[in-house]
Amino acid sequence: MLHRSAALMVLALATAVGAVAAQDVRGSAIDGQTHLPIMGARVELRDAQHHLVQQAFTSATGRFLLSSVLPGRYSLQLAAIGYQPRTVDTLAVSGAGVVIDSLAMTRLALLLPDLL
Repeated sequence: MLHRSAALMVLALATAVGAVAAQDVRGSAIDGQTHLPIMGARVELRDAQHHLVQQAFTSATGRFLLSSVLPGRYSLQLAAIGYQPRTVDTLAVSGAGVVIDSLAMTRLALLLPDLL
């Protein structure tokens, strides 16, 4: 009987932890001048030690989704061709997940060398 009670307690605890563990981080990347969505931007979620936790790419509508993120503190890095990289240094993921409204990215102008 004691063994069965312990097994039920472990199962209940695992269920409760699983409910807290699976959180989503979602948002969108837009052009800072035109406010149009940026498609194909790389989005990286990094932990406090700067290790890559998860990455995604923005859709045609500029949206991204990072799923099953454990609660904690992270940084979010965006990179896209033709734009300066953008970092959100302090991103706190809680039991409710995180929604980031429109991260504006600044265009990056590059001069290419002349072709002969």
